[in-house]
Amino acid sequence: MKNSINIRPVIRHDKQRKDGLYPLNLSIRVGGATNRVSTGKYIQASDWDSKSGCLKNNTKANQFINQILAAQMKSWWEKMYTLKTYRSTLNVLKKFAPKASFGDLTYAFIQKFDVYMSQKRGNSLNGRWGRHKCLRAVIREAIKKELIKESNYPYRHFEVKSTVSKREPLTVAEIQEIKTLLIPEKNGFLNRVRDIFLLSVYTGLRYSDIMRLSFEHVDAELNLIVIEMQKTKKVVTIPVLPDAKLILERYTKHKIKTVGLTIMPQMTNQVLNRELKILISKTNITKNVTFHIARYAFASSLVQADINPFIMMELMGHARITQTQTYIKPAKTNLVKSMEKLADTYSKAVNHGKQKIENHQATLLHI
Repeated sequence: MKNSINIRPVIRHDKQRKDGLYPLNLSIRVGGATNRVSTGKYIQASDWDSKSGCLKNNTKANQFINQILAAQMKSWWEKMYTLKTYRSTLNVLKKFAPKASFGDLTYAFIQKFDVYMSQKRGNSLNGRWGRHKCLRAVIREAIKKELIKESNYPYRHFEVKSTVSKREPLTVAEIQEIKTLLIPEKNGFLNRVRDIFLLSVYTGLRYSDIMRLSFEHVDAELNLIVIEMQKTKKVVTIPVLPDAKLILERYTKHKIKTVGLTIMPQMTNQVLNRELKILISKTNITKNVTFHIARYAFASSLVQADINPFIMMELMGHARITQTQTYIKPAKTNLVKSMEKLADTYSKAVNHGKQKIENHQATLLHI
């Protein structure tokens, strides 16, 4: 059984200072064990709601607590996701070589491990690349701690490159079907999954940026999201579409605007993808939809709207146009329309040429 975690602020009435202020602590309960941690913050008795046993909403102290919790939750989620990835790689490695030690991590070992993942486990190139990425990071750390000699680094001549997966983006009609799908109010979790997914569809933000999106990133007056992307460290400015605005308002209207306080519900990428499959199964969509498809859907919508590729590059936070091109796959209808425009251009040029000839001939007749 997993231990539940509960965190709440508590006022220490037994520790009043001479200036009349009381220390504010955090009560942290994990399972059946409870511990109190000092926040270093002192408050007035009037800031505390004795009936509900919590801070009053409109106080600076409550904003301070929200900042602490937002920063801590962000850190927990990031660490949890990273740890899960490394544990998964370790489990695969244990199945391949249960008694392996650092001394066994040679070039030949890495080659055999790659073959094992490919042939025995049926892992894709991208799947294997992810495992190698984790193992490579661990080996580099071991070299820093002098557990492995630099000269024995096994990845010096071994490389697995990730490939661009063939993904079929969602159409505007399919996005609309997800948006209008009737989900019972009691199934609030699935509704939240849909909101997170659609916000990514409407903004092009990756999972990591959706999870860390907070009040300071959103300019409600100008209808803009301005955020430094976690993956590329590039600052992007994204105009907020009406549908995206409705989603953001749903999760901000009952929160105090606090720097660092995340807006969207927090959940791991694994849980999000699992629930997303359940959501899609309730629609008529037959495509393999993962959370990253939302970013492809955003790009596909921009293509359908004839947005300039260089503007797309800025909206998606890419450093090079070649990165954007991996997302640009024009639909057949777009290709047909483009050729029709070209044919129309040629037709106008021919007609213009004929008109010039006719005008010239008419001029000659009058000479």
